[in-house]
Amino acid sequence: MVSEQLERQNKVLLLKKKCLEADKVIESCQNDLRKCECVLSTALYYSRQKIDSMTKSIKNPVNPEELIKFSHKISACNGAVAPTNWTESEAIRPYPSKGVIRSGFLGHLDDSGNFRQSVLDILNKNYSTPSSDRLISEPGDSSM
Repeated sequence: MVSEQLERQNKVLLLKKKCLEADKVIESCQNDLRKCECVLSTALYYSRQKIDSMTKSIKNPVNPEELIKFSHKISACNGAVAPTNWTESEAIRPYPSKGVIRSGFLGHLDDSGNFRQSVLDILNKNYSTPSSDRLISEPGDSSM
């Protein structure tokens, strides 16, 4: 009888030990999931802001000539002045390079100032809703 009780006590202790180990694993997984949730929610927030900004820019296009005039005004005023924290020995220039411009929105414009078809397809696919087939009109489309 005593040996049975000791055997059961050992089983209980072993199960408690396994339970504590499993609790540690679960807690570790919960912490990892919380970190992932934080990262994903931050990324989602900024991606929504970026998509809203893209949609706004497509809905309210800017005349390229006005943009060029404005850039000339900026360069006329600030052409000889670099940011205060920039030094000549830095490899990065105080203005965007061609690669940076091409990777942004300006790199996705055609000669007439409209977005290239690939960008329109992506935005239409991401923003299509049941109430409307397309959010963004294509060049030459007068339905919107």
